Amino acid sequence: HVMQYLFARETSLLFLIRDPVEIVRRAQMFITTMYTMKMRGVMDTSGIKLTEAEVRAREIEAEKWALSTCWDVKRACDSYFLKEELEDFNDSFIKRENNGRDLVDVADSDSLHPDSKMPLSETRVPNPLDRDVASKLSELLEFARLRLLRLGDSQLSSKNPIRALNEGLPTDLAKPWEPWESLTPAAETPIVSLPKQFEGDDWLNDVFSSEKVFESKYLELTAAIVPLCQLAGSYRFAARLQAERAEIHIQLGEYHAATDILLPIVDICAEDQWDRGHFWRLFRLACCQRMIHDAPAYLNTLTRCFGSRLSPVAPLKTAKLLQRDLEAVVGDEEISKYHLGVSPFLETELSVEALSAGKMIAPLMSMRRKVVKNFCSVGETAYFTLTITSHLPNPINVESIRLFLVSFDKYETVYMNTPCEEDSFRVLPFDPPMVINPGENKFKIEWIPMNTGQYILSAVEIRWKASCFFYRSCALRKPLMGIDVLPSEPTQTIELNPLFLIPGHVQPVRIVFHAGSDVITEGTVDLICSEGLQVIPPGADPNDEEWSKSCKVHLPPCSPGEKIVLETTVKSSAGKTEDGTDAVIHESDSRTGAVQTMQAKVATSYHHALYDKMKDQGEFDSPSMKTVLEAMVTTLDRPALTVDSADGYSYTEDKVLISVSLHCNTPVPFFIKEWDIRLPHPLRVEENGDMNQDLFEHAIAEGEQLSFGFKCAYDESIETKDQEPILHVVLQDEFGKTFNQVLGLNLDSFYEKLREKEEFTRINAVAVELSCSSREGLVGAPVTLKYLVDASSVTRPTRRNSSDFNTSGDLCMFYTVSSTQMEWILAGNVEGILNCSKKTTFELEFVGIPTRPGVLKEFPTISLEYNSTHGDMPPITVHAKNPEAFKSLSFVNHMALACPAGIES
Repeated sequence: HVMQYLFARETSLLFLIRDPVEIVRRAQMFITTMYTMKMRGVMDTSGIKLTEAEVRAREIEAEKWALSTCWDVKRACDSYFLKEELEDFNDSFIKRENNGRDLVDVADSDSLHPDSKMPLSETRVPNPLDRDVASKLSELLEFARLRLLRLGDSQLSSKNPIRALNEGLPTDLAKPWEPWESLTPAAETPIVSLPKQFEGDDWLNDVFSSEKVFESKYLELTAAIVPLCQLAGSYRFAARLQAERAEIHIQLGEYHAATDILLPIVDICAEDQWDRGHFWRLFRLACCQRMIHDAPAYLNTLTRCFGSRLSPVAPLKTAKLLQRDLEAVVGDEEISKYHLGVSPFLETELSVEALSAGKMIAPLMSMRRKVVKNFCSVGETAYFTLTITSHLPNPINVESIRLFLVSFDKYETVYMNTPCEEDSFRVLPFDPPMVINPGENKFKIEWIPMNTGQYILSAVEIRWKASCFFYRSCALRKPLMGIDVLPSEPTQTIELNPLFLIPGHVQPVRIVFHAGSDVITEGTVDLICSEGLQVIPPGADPNDEEWSKSCKVHLPPCSPGEKIVLETTVKSSAGKTEDGTDAVIHESDSRTGAVQTMQAKVATSYHHALYDKMKDQGEFDSPSMKTVLEAMVTTLDRPALTVDSADGYSYTEDKVLISVSLHCNTPVPFFIKEWDIRLPHPLRVEENGDMNQDLFEHAIAEGEQLSFGFKCAYDESIETKDQEPILHVVLQDEFGKTFNQVLGLNLDSFYEKLREKEEFTRINAVAVELSCSSREGLVGAPVTLKYLVDASSVTRPTRRNSSDFNTSGDLCMFYTVSSTQMEWILAGNVEGILNCSKKTTFELEFVGIPTRPGVLKEFPTISLEYNSTHGDMPPITVHAKNPEAFKSLSFVNHMALACPAGIES
């Protein structure tokens, strides 16, 4: 009585300080202590000898006292844990445990298979105080449960049913496994609810009157323990009690109640990687669901009985029985209204074979996922490989396997929905046979895209009898697979002929459009000319004055391999004078010629070559691709022929050879049709003086040199209007079109020589030429210099009377050689008389000494004058020709001998 008094006083004080955890803990300590003392009192009889029946009665009394006291404490705590709070927490636990385990999606979005975890905000999180109270109270009730079991062992007239249940296999497994089709649904029985507050004096009244009453009380007690264990965080222990309660309901034939108990705990063992325990609970759940004939729920459980971890531990006979039921359930008409999500009995993996444009990994920020983008072009065959790993013991035959492709922009809005053909861009079926064997199976499919765009491999549909399993990519823990279709390279081409234009001419141009292997739906051709070019529309007459800078032509639709030819005319204004005649092409013009261009721009809308074939095979209409082709033809940056060199050579007193070298600049060969040369006064081409007959119709290619030669004569009597020398050449292309080339010849130096020679003959002049014995020498070293004097053109004096010194025609001249720049010291014959009576050429040799080092370009000069006896004579002009330079070298060293000039004795 003292301990009871102390417990009562402690409890009252703890109520005053509001410490519920300590209240329950003290109650637990009091009950366990008193129970221990009562059990010891049974053994300690203080010398009184008791019979075995009396000892047994005392033990039963102690057990009953402990059990009833624990239940009284639990009833007292009901005011702390309101019934609604425990029920709310139990419901949230059931939702959390069920979340992600039901694999069936109802077609009307009333989903039984959410693929994503329930938000944490929807689960009730207990506060620490409630958790501690629940932990202590659950320990106290577990002590009471053990007491109830011991009482059942001794008080029941038969064997304790709870003990018997845990000693061997459940009795329902001893019955034959009936096929799914022959099963009769079990009637629904009321589900045992949470314990109600007892109305009476003793909770143990009639507990042991029968096995049914005992099982009912045991279920009530364990039902009170389970939510407290869950609230305290002891989920494994709560799951073990739930499994025990479910087995009791199965023994009682209450399959609906057993199903509701097993559903929340069926995957607890999976979290601990206890695969055998996980399979056992799934199997017991399946046993319940098949008895109540709930086809969707049973199918859900059957698909989860097979997996990468469960199939190795499942007994083979059990696995085959479950597969037999699975094959029967998937054909049930009730299943046809459901869409099933990811099922573990079949694992899928999609891959894309390497494509020509490669692949890359990109983030999909809105979904926080990665996408493997595979790049291909329109018309390229993309191969998809679907790997299905079956964990079933036997092969199965499925009706169809399809792959859903969704456009990238739509995928972000529909990825969580059940895939449907309305939201998909393409649905690609895999080719039969559709046999899925145990282990790994590979299925391949090819797709030839006709549309450009970005697509996601959204889902795989496996249709098996009446069931339809959808494996959505977003529900798998792997990167999403995407395919980006790029426009195909156009095979169409455009060609312009000729390859170039000759400046200053009107030329036909052919535009040839080849469709290649593309299907052309429409197109346009724009012809655009640069400054100096004009074009007329194809088919127009060049004489109709319809010339313009640009024009547009529409292309008709073309089939693959078709060719369209457009013919137009282009006119170049370069190389024309104001009166329309051909302008003379000078050498400076050939170096700085401006390039003129005509550009042809073709814009087309087209499909791939396989478009018509794929359309016949059921491919949907796709928008056409677009491309722009450009080609241009330019005038030559230089004339077709340019003058490399032109010069004249005198080979007799009045005969000249004119030599002209031309360079061909045309990329394609031309033929020389005709030519002629026009020369200013006083030259004319001699009869038969054209030396170029072999060049007629000669083909010349780019870079080739042409040499023309003409024999000409001096003729003062001819009169010509030509102001400059011109070579006129007519070229002809392979189509017979002729092009005039008027080439100016730079013979200015040659004509200058002719003028100098003519003027030289008209004045009183002497030609002299200076030569050196050496091109270089030392400063101070003598160098022999020599003048060659030609006095053949000098004017001779006439004899005026008999007293003149010279006879008629005699000529004497004085010469003087001097150095005005003081660069030379002269010696020798630097002065003298030249007697021109008998000869007109003289050689005057003298010595020159350079006075400074360096390159000397100034040389001594010679002057000539008549003898004074000749009277008044015109001055003599000297035309001197000197060497280019003389290299005067300084001394490097100097050797000398010094000796005394004289010795006086």
